[in-house]
Amino acid sequence: MKITDYELHIRKERKKLDAISNRIINELTLGESDVYRMCNATLIVVLCGKSGSGKTRSIEIANDRLPKNRKIAECHDIFDYKDAKAAFEVLPARYDDAPKYHDCEYVVYSLLDTETGKAMAANYPIVKVIFCENP
Repeated sequence: MKITDYELHIRKERKKLDAISNRIINELTLGESDVYRMCNATLIVVLCGKSGSGKTRSIEIANDRLPKNRKIAECHDIFDYKDAKAAFEVLPARYDDAPKYHDCEYVVYSLLDTETGKAMAANYPIVKVIFCENP
């Protein structure tokens, strides 16, 4: 049976989304470490990519792998920011300040602009940027 180009594309896309969802879970787990909790610090995960790059779908896949009481919410508070400093100022400074969503343990922020994502990754160590496409 021959695999069509479409099937190859779907398989490649699923592999990419699986890798991104695994990275999301790994970063959020790291953010739960005692070091962050003792300092009441929060590790902020930002998914960066254009519309249609897989940000929302990656969160959905990650949620499928997590227990019901530990789901991830997608936050659009910095979605269309073009300035890293301005975007960073919107993010919570402490774990207790992070937004709470019904039935969700974690929050991941979506960002469209790749250059802003690169600047946030370079300048703010508590921000872990996951690029959904090549930066």
